[in-house]
Amino acid sequence: MLETHISELSVTATNLTEENLKLKEQLQSLQDNFHENEQKSRLCNVEIQNVPERKNENLLQLVSNLGTLLGVVIPAESIKAVHRVAHNTHTDRPKNIILQLNTKHLRDDVIAASRVRRGLTAGQLIAAGGPSNASSRSGSDVIQSDRIVYIREHLTLRNKLLFSKTRSIARDKYRYVWTKNAIIQVRKNDNSPVMYIRSEKDLSKL
Repeated sequence: MLETHISELSVTATNLTEENLKLKEQLQSLQDNFHENEQKSRLCNVEIQNVPERKNENLLQLVSNLGTLLGVVIPAESIKAVHRVAHNTHTDRPKNIILQLNTKHLRDDVIAASRVRRGLTAGQLIAAGGPSNASSRSGSDVIQSDRIVYIREHLTLRNKLLFSKTRSIARDKYRYVWTKNAIIQVRKNDNSPVMYIRSEKDLSKL
């Protein structure tokens, strides 16, 4: 009788373990789907980083300046929204600017042009608005004018963290680390194949 009871308990424990594993797999699948949809919702977005915040700033004008410097026409009617977003952790860096465009094609043009125009500074971005705009800068603006402005795809927090880890690990081994359509890509040199980093498991490839 006792042996039968122990056997039944063993079967129950095995069933519960298998059920738990299935639930974990289902939860992971739901989380992955949610993250994928969250990233898709940012498909037409550009994230502009390291632009000093200014009182009464005109972000639409700043976007126009950016288009001028990059050689990409960004019509006002192609802009769905532009706003700053707070960082997820405490930092002294300026809030990032999220530019929501109407089409992915224009988003891709802006990002491609920014990769050609590397080294763009906040001072150049502000000055592109004309003499009156540049002359109205405060002393703080002048001090921060040499900040390098970064223009990137608008990644989810999960992808941002993965991108940061990838760059940290690849820093001394790989020449290129970038994202394309929210997929992190790594290349050792001009002649080597591209490696794709889609999850933390892929970091072991580096």
